[in-house]
Parts: sequence; C-alpha cells; structure tokens
Amino acid sequence: MRLPIIPSLVLGLCPLAQAADVQWQFALDASTSHQRFAAGSADLRSLMFTPVAQWDSWGFSVSLPWEASSGGYVVGRNLAARKLCTRLASLSDAQLQRRLARGKLQQAQIDACTAQALGSNGTGSSGTQTGFGDADMSGTYHWALTNDWMLDLGAGYKFDNGDAASGLGSGTQEARLEANLICIWSALTASVNAGVNLITQSAPQANMQDHYGYTSLALDYALLEALTLGL
Repeated sequence: MRLPIIPSLVLGLCPLAQAADVQWQFALDASTSHQRFAAGSADLRSLMFTPVAQWDSWGFSVSLPWEASSGGYVVGRNLAARKLCTRLASLSDAQLQRRLARGKLQQAQIDACTAQALGSNGTGSSGTQTGFGDADMSGTYHWALTNDWMLDLGAGYKFDNGDAASGLGSGTQEARLEANLICIWSALTASVNAGVNLITQSAPQANMQDHYGYTSLALDYALLEALTLGL
C-alpha cells in the first residue's frame, strides 16, 4: 500500500459532509518517543494530522503521520516482539548460545532484534530518516450507558505505506477490534481499553506474530479547562 492511496482515504469521508448533522474536526498532534537498547538508543518524532467526522453516534477518522526516525526505532504495537528484543539485549553471548543449543531461541530472532537495535543499515548510524509513516483509519460507535458511564466499540486498519527499512513504518498491514469503557466523575475520567490486533499482511523482515491482544487503563484529571494530568 503506497502513499497515493492516502488522499483517497481522506476524501472518502467527504460525502458525509453533505449530511446536516455531520460535524468535522481536524487535529494536529506532535510527539516524541525514545527507546534504549544494549547497543544504543533510538528516537522517533512525529507530526500527526487527523481529520475526524462525527455523525450521530458514529465517528470516523484517518491519521497520517510525518515522522523523523533515528537509531533504528522499533515501530509497531506488537508488544511480544518488542519484549523479546528487550530480554535478548540483557543476555550475554554465552547465555544466548545456551538457549540456541536447547532450542529455546532461534538465530533468526537474534538477527532481527540485532538489526532493530543497530538500525536499518546494521551499522548503528545516527542518521535521521524522514517521511510519511503508516496511515491509520478507524470507525467507532458510541453508547451513553448512563450519565457517567460510556462505551465505545471500534474497528480500524493500519496500512504499510511507511518505509519500514528506514524506520518509518512497521512493514505490516493490521486490522483491529477494540472496546473502551469510560467513566467520568466530575473532573476525573477513568477508562479501560481492550482489543485484538490481527496482522493481515507482513513483510518477511517484520518478524511479528500474526495476532495479539492488548489492554490498558488510563486516568485523567482536569486541573483547568486547557490542562489535564494523565496516568
């Protein structure tokens, strides 16, 4: 999936604008992430543009990030693969050899984690790669259960338009289903998110399992109208 498909995803939402009750929002978010490995560190800076269409209880969005990646940043939500690389980084050469001999580890796993830690060119270069990252589209249905409790059910799809070899994408196309339960008490908001992710298409070098589940808990406290603390 290459970049020319992305504008069509955004334009695909436009027919909804003809309905009188459709509300449009546009978000621009900036973020930076840092990862540390035994062989060095990596950084990812992202500028995310997200148009959102709200129609009755439905919400539709498309996200497209512009990214700057350095040091071989590990992209993706596949926590199992990332945890494996973290564990391997803490082992000595002798420990790795013992696990290989016992069949508890494969050389391909070591090679993949080493390539991620050293960067896409395998040299540990600190050069920065820039470009569009993986685009994501999603749809959500919102239920107001009570005055304080809400439930969101959604589905989404992540494309592989980002250049995975340069650290700007995961090299995978992924579908997901998720649910988010939200409770609001005055200025405090608590939410529990759970979902399942399915790798529908993967490049050979991605070295990722085909599906996995995930959960998260978030707490936010609104100190001011424009200031919120979160955990």
